[in-house]
Amino acid sequence: SEIQRLYELLAAHGTLELQAEILPRRPPTPEAQSEEERSDEEPEAKEEEEEKPHMPTEFDFDDEPMTPKDSLIDRRRTPGSSARSQKREARLDKVLSDMKRHKKLEEQILRTGRDVFSLDSEDPSPASPPLRSSGSTLFPRQRKY
Repeated sequence: SEIQRLYELLAAHGTLELQAEILPRRPPTPEAQSEEERSDEEPEAKEEEEEKPHMPTEFDFDDEPMTPKDSLIDRRRTPGSSARSQKREARLDKVLSDMKRHKKLEEQILRTGRDVFSLDSEDPSPASPPLRSSGSTLFPRQRKY
């Protein structure tokens, strides 16, 4: 019913007059005192502050030398961050040289039947036949990284 009355008034008059209670404004804030006026009014307050010894808080970490206990905490890396200080980048020349090196190693393994590096510090003779029963035939003894 109230909504219908307001729509009829809108149709008849075009606009409605806003009825609102205007609240009083607060007085403006006083201007801040200059440094000279404050020093004239409160000289004894500064003297008391100077006499008090400085009490360290949890935010005073630059004032004191680091103890060994603190240095261990700061050295520890944050979870999720990399252990390396710089981000590694893949370079095409490095990738290509690695591919050539791996290809040469594979060819060496296929020719001799054994890896160039001795893994278990054993000394198999080159005349012995390669062991192909364990694992793949392409890489009889893969290096462990």
